[in-house]
Amino acid sequence: MSLFSFSPNVFLSSDSSAPPTFTDTPPQYVEAKEGGSITLTCTAFGNPKPSVSWLREGTLMVSSAKYKVSDGSLTVLSITREDRGAYTCRAFSPQGEAIHTTRLLVQGPPFIVSPPENITVNISQDAFFTCQAEAYPRNLTYTWFWEEDNVFFK
Repeated sequence: MSLFSFSPNVFLSSDSSAPPTFTDTPPQYVEAKEGGSITLTCTAFGNPKPSVSWLREGTLMVSSAKYKVSDGSLTVLSITREDRGAYTCRAFSPQGEAIHTTRLLVQGPPFIVSPPENITVNISQDAFFTCQAEAYPRNLTYTWFWEEDNVFFK
């Protein structure tokens, strides 16, 4: 009878490949104040080492006066309402890709999206006005004025 000995150690050769996986990502939602800046960072692992890039609405982001893209990090400077939305981190290698999306919410004062329009009605008709505003957070209160008087208190 012969005895065999097996080693419990496992050795991976240096040519083992692994698809990209994230070891660090920003939260799913990030808040920033209008006028401020924010940095989002993604760190990825894989073999070969994946390249990490950022996309906004499907478009690859590059460094500019507004955005700084470096080593998996994206910094958004002088944040405005137009910067709100989805930012996608993409880790890519020949073995595959991994993606993570973060939504940027911009805190700022309310702004009117759809102002009321001038209308003409006969003296016996009711006039109906609409107005739509946005803000984040969404704690909006609408107040209507006729000339300088608050309509609610008339």
